[in-house]
Amino acid sequence: MNSEEILKHLNSFPYDPKEYWVVAGAAMVLHGLREETADIDLGCSIGMADQLEAQGFLYRRSNDKRRHFRYDEHIEVFEEWLFDAVESIRGYPVISLKGLIKMKEELGREKDMRDIERIEAFLKARKTEDRSKEKMFANQRILFIGGSPCSGKSTLAEMISRDYGAYYYKADDFLEEFTGKAAESESSICRKVLSMTSEEIWMRDPAIQCEEEFLIYDEIAPLVFEKLKQIDADFIVTEAAAYTPNVMKRLEEKEYISIIPSPDFQISHYKDRDWVRFVLEGCSDRDKSFENWMQRDILFAKQVRRECEETGIPCIVNDGSETVDELYDIVRELFHLK
Repeated sequence: MNSEEILKHLNSFPYDPKEYWVVAGAAMVLHGLREETADIDLGCSIGMADQLEAQGFLYRRSNDKRRHFRYDEHIEVFEEWLFDAVESIRGYPVISLKGLIKMKEELGREKDMRDIERIEAFLKARKTEDRSKEKMFANQRILFIGGSPCSGKSTLAEMISRDYGAYYYKADDFLEEFTGKAAESESSICRKVLSMTSEEIWMRDPAIQCEEEFLIYDEIAPLVFEKLKQIDADFIVTEAAAYTPNVMKRLEEKEYISIIPSPDFQISHYKDRDWVRFVLEGCSDRDKSFENWMQRDILFAKQVRRECEETGIPCIVNDGSETVDELYDIVRELFHLK
């Protein structure tokens, strides 16, 4: 079970994410430490364990009396199985890497010791990468605008560039280049998508499309930052849907906001764009394909907003009730531009 399949199961799991968290092998996959896992192990609160018991799910008790449920053929739930803290990945609660190490230490099996070595190596590499990126942008001021498509990001970035002389890096202009490079890996999600027809892409469940979109942005993030590194400018404004809250966690110091559209604003503005028909060329049912596309982006916006709220990142919702100048004033204030 890969990360896309794990997220699909979590998306249909009918319980409050505040009451459970992903642990063990599935957490390793979602943290990017492993390609696949056999099943999904979840820790849960006492309240959720009571709920599962009341609903008739069978369980057994561990030596310390905590309940262990078999929810279905893919998911097992363990009462109060938690070490350290929980963090959000793709909008779902996942045990931290430090927590995973403590969990693996308690299990103590040979494979757990190997996993600990892998996690510690990953943490060391990420620390080195973070220091490198901090140094990479140390002498530049970079304003990052993330969010979902059709929210007004590019218009506002252009206004900042015009009024303050910032170099405008529109990462989406290089999306084809980034996905092509990422697709060189055999396990790449970009490679999978590039091999699909328009029909195969747009006629799928929008929830699957949304999950895939986040995975693509995770995959191309190093390429996006590498291109940014090459820009010889002291002051840069950059915008892209690729700057998701999860991607931006890679930068310790950053000026970052997100802008998302309301569903009505999004759909009305997409319909005005001439290139939409070319994207859907080859689809047998263009109306259904367009509907799926819009639902994908609505789900994307909801998840971006949820992740922003969880991490304290400013998130502007553009519903069309404010003028472009009014939105610009909000953005300038958030970036402390006079």
